[in-house]
Amino acid sequence: MSVSRTKTISTGFQLIGTSLIGVLIFGEWSSSIAKIVGFIALAILLVGVLLTVVTDKGSDNNGGVDISSIALLLFTSIGYWVYSAIPKAVNASGTAIFFPQMLGVFLGAVIYLIATKKISLSFNQL
Repeated sequence: MSVSRTKTISTGFQLIGTSLIGVLIFGEWSSSIAKIVGFIALAILLVGVLLTVVTDKGSDNNGGVDISSIALLLFTSIGYWVYSAIPKAVNASGTAIFFPQMLGVFLGAVIYLIATKKISLSFNQL
């Protein structure tokens, strides 16, 4: 999938997810008008994201979108939703939550490197 599609879909997932978390869990958009306008805006955003997936008939379809790519983007977006909601959920300041989040990102990177075999752990060399 091309970078322009990946970035657009990922950003769309992040915006929609964090907005829904704010409304459903944290009670944002408290008035009826705010909810109506907010959900209309999310619907417009969703249409825009879906339009980035569409390809012209007869095109070579380079950079096309497949289900596995969408699933991966959704998985990473869910991680972003959790990452961005935790400070508000635990009522912590940005500076108080920075170190635990940094550790999570670091551990995620180490797990990724081990899973892709870009790094190996060997205790025989000690």
